[in-house]
Amino acid sequence: EFLPQMMEHQQLRYTNSTSAPENYEFRIIDKYGQIKDIYANICLIPGTRRTLASIMDVTERNQAMARIKESETRYRTLAEAVEEFVFIINKKDQLEYINEYAARKWKLNPDEVLGKPRCELFPTETNELQGRYLKRVFEIKNTLRGENLLTMSPESMWLDTLLIPLKNEEGNVEKVLGVARDITEQKEYELLLSRQNEIHKAMGSILTEAIVSKNEDELTQTCLRVCEDITNSEFGFICERDGNGEVNHLAINPVMLGECKLKEYDFYPILKKLKIKNLWKHLQKKPYPVIYNDFNPLELEILLGNYPIIKNMLISPLLRNGEFMGLIGLCNKESDFDFYDRKAMENISTTIVEALLRKRAEEKLKKALDDKEMLVREIHHRTKNNLMIMVSLLNLTSADIEDEKSREIFHQIQTRAKSMALIHEKLYRSNNIKQINFGDYIRHLARDLFNSFLEDQERVELIMELEDLNLDINTAIPLGLILNELLTNSMKYAFPNGQHGIITIKFFKEAEKYVMIVSDDGIGLPPDLDIEKTDTLGLQLVKSLIGQIEGNISVKRDSGTNITTQFQEDDYLS
Repeated sequence: EFLPQMMEHQQLRYTNSTSAPENYEFRIIDKYGQIKDIYANICLIPGTRRTLASIMDVTERNQAMARIKESETRYRTLAEAVEEFVFIINKKDQLEYINEYAARKWKLNPDEVLGKPRCELFPTETNELQGRYLKRVFEIKNTLRGENLLTMSPESMWLDTLLIPLKNEEGNVEKVLGVARDITEQKEYELLLSRQNEIHKAMGSILTEAIVSKNEDELTQTCLRVCEDITNSEFGFICERDGNGEVNHLAINPVMLGECKLKEYDFYPILKKLKIKNLWKHLQKKPYPVIYNDFNPLELEILLGNYPIIKNMLISPLLRNGEFMGLIGLCNKESDFDFYDRKAMENISTTIVEALLRKRAEEKLKKALDDKEMLVREIHHRTKNNLMIMVSLLNLTSADIEDEKSREIFHQIQTRAKSMALIHEKLYRSNNIKQINFGDYIRHLARDLFNSFLEDQERVELIMELEDLNLDINTAIPLGLILNELLTNSMKYAFPNGQHGIITIKFFKEAEKYVMIVSDDGIGLPPDLDIEKTDTLGLQLVKSLIGQIEGNISVKRDSGTNITTQFQEDDYLS
């Protein structure tokens, strides 16, 4: 099929040499029966009818070109089929190829833009970043990947772009193939997730502040600061409407007070001046954040006078059990308030109400506890005073009694009353109105009894080995009376006829039990005295009081008297 054409070219070469083609391709069948592609270069030797021809086997080249063409067709088909942005940029920074999807999304006409400089097709801020990436690929001859925000008016999109170097046979980069994927939804989700994390962090900081803040003012100022930060607002306020319809301001940005020279917590008039009609009623009916992004600056400047200029505002209601109780106002975000700000304030407003109510309940409870503590202190004080009045009356009465035994009974009652009065005195003076330092109590009671019973205190030495342990009032009173009886007995009877001696008091905790030991090196108790069956009033009282604290008492008579009292406070108080 090639022979007629070749003969025609040869005949033409003789008749009109300038019209005959010098280069063309044809096919032959070699001696092995294989078809070969031949490239021929033929020219007429001037002044003769002879021709000079050179031929070259281009079979492999043509096969390679066919494969390349097939590959290009396949990849072009693939590029046109995928919903991704596919493009090719050459070394002159010109657009050589763009697939249909990218052209449609970027609103470009392929016939008009192919061959044009890239910088004419994209906005300046995008051009600079793209240019740096492309230059880098040409330099390092390796693939690069990056994310960037592309703004093609009126839309913006996030792209995840892969730039692949296309190299020639020498390994030099001739072009760059770009494949970009629209990741706008992913970025919006990441932004939403990040925003949610910020909201949760803000809510956590508010709830933490509800615990650590000293008072409601400190809490509400922190709440306002959190709201301003999360919405990027310049300033704001929090106000509450009471049952009478009066507006009470809970917090206000201090910067505003200086800017507009307002009296403290006097921001509400701005809402009136802005003429946001029926704001309270609107928020009561539709308790969702309201956004105002369209204030006219010129009108506002005339309208507000000395008040700060309001460019935009977000107002979020505060709801208690679904009922409207107040609002948060946030002003002058650099950009417009948006959906994310509204959602953030919906969540945070709920947390603020929860924190505010918790703080108020805490302060109310604290006041009640303070009042109760004050009342208990007053009771202890009056009980102590009444006991001391009773001691004074007993003292006055005993002064007129001539019978020694009767006067002794009065004196014993006085010491018992004073031991109880001392406990009540310790309690109302203590930081803890339910417990007293019993070691300290023993020191005071022992000294008081010493002064009361021993005229010559030098002949009896008092040794005290005491741990500072706190006891509940229900334990301290009976234990104090036990100590009073035991010390009184030692001081009155252990050292007759002016004998010298030592009285030792020990108080400590061993394992889970409290131990109180009162001992002396005096004449000791009578051998036939059974403390469990005694008929003396003092020891009967001790036995009764031991039962009251669910303790036990033991007596040793070696070298004097040693009486040990043991009890476990938790047992009978639980």
